[in-house]
Amino acid sequence: MAYTIRTRENSLSASSITNNLFGPDSGHWRQLAVLLRRAPDMAEEFLRRPSPAFIPPKAIVDEIMASASQKGLTELADKHLLSGLLLTPKAKRDLWPVDGRDLAGRCLNGIDQDTVLACSWIQVPLLVIHGATGRIVRMLVGWLPDSLSCRCVGAPLPEKQTAGLIHAAFRLAARSHGFIYWFLQQASEPPVQGASLGLPTALAVRLLLESRPWPEALYATGSVEADGNILPVAHIKEKYHVAGADCRFFLMPRGDDILESASRKKHICTTFKDACFAVDLYGRGIPPDKAALCQACRYSIRELLFHFHTLPLSLLEAGPYRQFLRQASEDPEHYLESLHSCLRQCSHDRQRGRLLAELFLPEHIIRITGRSPHLDFAAFNWSLACIGYYNHSGRVDESMRWRSLADRMRSMVEPEEIGKLMNHGFVAERFNRYDFRPELPSEFAAFLAMEEERQAGFPGSNYLLGALYGTLAQNDGFCGPVRLSSLLEMTRKAEDAFGRKYHREKERLLNYRMYAFLDSGKTGEAMSLMNRYLGLGESSDPDDWFLKVGNLLKSKNVNAPFKAALILRLLDDIGYDPNRMDVLALISVIQRKIFHPWQLIALNLGRIIADGNQREEAEELLRHGLRICFSGGDTLRPMGLLPLAELHAAGRAKKQDYRQTEEIRAWLAATTALNSSHFSPILSLTDPEVLLDCIMKERGALFRFSYR
Repeated sequence: MAYTIRTRENSLSASSITNNLFGPDSGHWRQLAVLLRRAPDMAEEFLRRPSPAFIPPKAIVDEIMASASQKGLTELADKHLLSGLLLTPKAKRDLWPVDGRDLAGRCLNGIDQDTVLACSWIQVPLLVIHGATGRIVRMLVGWLPDSLSCRCVGAPLPEKQTAGLIHAAFRLAARSHGFIYWFLQQASEPPVQGASLGLPTALAVRLLLESRPWPEALYATGSVEADGNILPVAHIKEKYHVAGADCRFFLMPRGDDILESASRKKHICTTFKDACFAVDLYGRGIPPDKAALCQACRYSIRELLFHFHTLPLSLLEAGPYRQFLRQASEDPEHYLESLHSCLRQCSHDRQRGRLLAELFLPEHIIRITGRSPHLDFAAFNWSLACIGYYNHSGRVDESMRWRSLADRMRSMVEPEEIGKLMNHGFVAERFNRYDFRPELPSEFAAFLAMEEERQAGFPGSNYLLGALYGTLAQNDGFCGPVRLSSLLEMTRKAEDAFGRKYHREKERLLNYRMYAFLDSGKTGEAMSLMNRYLGLGESSDPDDWFLKVGNLLKSKNVNAPFKAALILRLLDDIGYDPNRMDVLALISVIQRKIFHPWQLIALNLGRIIADGNQREEAEELLRHGLRICFSGGDTLRPMGLLPLAELHAAGRAKKQDYRQTEEIRAWLAATTALNSSHFSPILSLTDPEVLLDCIMKERGALFRFSYR
């Protein structure tokens, strides 16, 4: 049978007409008044939707009611206005320019008007098929907390069987409360019917009791039993089409009538509990196609850990998932290996990593060693993952604590794992502490020589040796331009060691070279490598690089923000002018990120736009970078001097900024976490303005390589 779908087409046409008349920001009520005068058929469809919960001007209401009376639409107009009044928060209902009691009396029957106005209300879209016609009918549900009755209070009344199903859905979601309901229809229209109203009704009641509105663009269909099971219903395909193009989440039961075409919008649920969970996910901004995965992770610790790095953070911070993590930490025999793999994947993600890293203290890990070689290996690797996470967070003391624990477990692991510890330890002891010197730790040098000897006997791709050379290249970069030739040699050796097998690791080596060229004032050499680094054509230019930043900031790849930071550093060095580009879109993304290296992205974009006509935006970026530095660990804290110096140079520093400058200086003079001698040029400068002038002059010496 072919179905006539009466839904979005008319509404879209109405919106198009009124937008042309008044622009896209025209008010709902003004649009309705125009439609009643010029397109009454479209106005009728418009009236079948609940009005928004903002208060109309009295003159517009009077115009709407007069026009509705002339077009024979008074009943719909009354219900439309009543729906808007009831969906308005109770405290503001008295501000409506209509008599709510009179309106409720005209629209609803068998219910005291004061009761109607005292209720909390929600509206729910119902997907209804009548014969060969499909449409959306809006039902409004009011909560009667002091009653157990459930009844329809406005015509058309649903048939007895459908009313029973609606009441059963109320009872499933809330057994100890009463409800009233009515439909945004004319009394002469066919009443709603069918078991498929059960699921949306039950969901609406749950949301109503939690003081939550029906989520925008969510549609649901399905029959629910008293035990919460969701049963198949007919005409799912037709109902999906009724929902229309603005549907972003279509909740449906499993059955033979499942949509044939793949759709990221639809989600199949088998119980009311699962449906509620999916709606909660949607309310958190989690797309429908993630719902099934999130549900699977709710029932399996291993699934949760395997997908941990891809799941939305807001979900991971919820109670059930945190409880799963605690359960995993209480059973290290089965889960510690998965936990360390999970933490390693999240080492660059401060928020997800924190949820994992705080599961164990070093003393917890040492107590579980000695039970089995398998558990010893997992314990050592957990310690490595913690070192990596705290290194990235700049938390020097925590990193060194886990480094000490890993040192105690060396006898339990193979040389390759000890080599990984060497690398992590180098970052913790040197880079994160601003202890920049070319001399290698004796143990690191001995291990490197041993690995080079092994490579000579067994040539081929060697990840560990490539990583060791890469660390040496970084060390040369932090030691400054005098070590440029050594850095280039180390990156060449690292490329040879990685070979073909680990070809993807070579991308970071390009990063090291470009930073070294920039520190050495060799901007042309850095520019010549940029297109290869970004995978762009040879003819690409700074405009292309700037556009690439936007794509990188949207990427979920852990290396993307580091690439973006380098691009902006280079663009700033060459004096790039982005006035033709959409800077505001970048700023909106940057301001949502609060961890390393986003402080460098904010800093360098702020510097780039500071000389143009976006000085307010530049200041906000610099201050955002400063906030990240203060929310990070010891390594990041001194980096706050960079945005402070820029604010001072631009004449935008405030008293608080100079106070923070002095606090950083005093902390640097007293701390044992960092190598204070590196900052000796500024430690004696007690005048914060003089200190910030020095930072601007000596920034290349104080913050080398990838630290600016």
